[in-house]
Amino acid sequence: MSNLETLADTLKPLGFSSYEAKAYGALASSEPLSGYELAKLSGVPRSMVYEALGKLQGKGAVYALPEDPVRYVALPPSELIARVRREQQAQLEQAEVELAKLRSPSGVELIYRLEGEARALEGAVSLIETAQTSLTLSLWAAQLTTLEPHLRRARERGVQVRMMLFGEAPPLELGSVYLHHFIDSHIVENRLGAQLMVLAADGHEVLVANLGPQLEGWAVRTRDRALVLVAEEYVRHDVVLAALTARVGKEVLQDLISSSEDLMFMVRGEGVGHALEGGL
Repeated sequence: MSNLETLADTLKPLGFSSYEAKAYGALASSEPLSGYELAKLSGVPRSMVYEALGKLQGKGAVYALPEDPVRYVALPPSELIARVRREQQAQLEQAEVELAKLRSPSGVELIYRLEGEARALEGAVSLIETAQTSLTLSLWAAQLTTLEPHLRRARERGVQVRMMLFGEAPPLELGSVYLHHFIDSHIVENRLGAQLMVLAADGHEVLVANLGPQLEGWAVRTRDRALVLVAEEYVRHDVVLAALTARVGKEVLQDLISSSEDLMFMVRGEGVGHALEGGL
């Protein structure tokens, strides 16, 4: 793929057609050009180059020089990006104002399903970025790789973060982080068939995701008060158990679980006889 084609793919989401992006890229990387010269350099058909130039002029991305023949020059890329950023910010602010006027039906709490790992993680990022006071999370190390910078920003704006982490040692400066070391993580993953992620924000919204290398992945997001309560309690119990294990030792907890068929089933989710063969 040529540089101009790559540029075209980059500028399309910003409202540029493929021809407009190629024409702008060619102008931005050369001396002022006539329409004929631009068509040759950019690969835009001669029959379309003046239409593309007209639209670029309308966007303020290109200017015509009063010469004969007319030649064209591009607005410097840094200025173009600054202008697009200002325009998009203004559009977002206007959309926010208009959307705030809409009212949701009272008493209705919807549950949104997000299909695929990418959409699930996007939902988690959105919840973290909009949190105002608190975040209660249960994460795996693989998920933390994506979410860590957003969690750091949340901490910087004063959000209280409490996290149960499966896997690696906790990173610094992310709030109250507890390692799920009291039961081997692979046992939990095998029981669930995935890596469960739970994220509750401000005590009023929750995202629960089922992720893993062998899964398509999915998540649900809701403000249903009952589900938010259950999700937060799930994480809180794990945090308390982690703190207790740190105080009395992992061996004490393992002995307790091994002494009860019910507890063994709760931990491993399989027949007790089979569970005892491998131990905790």
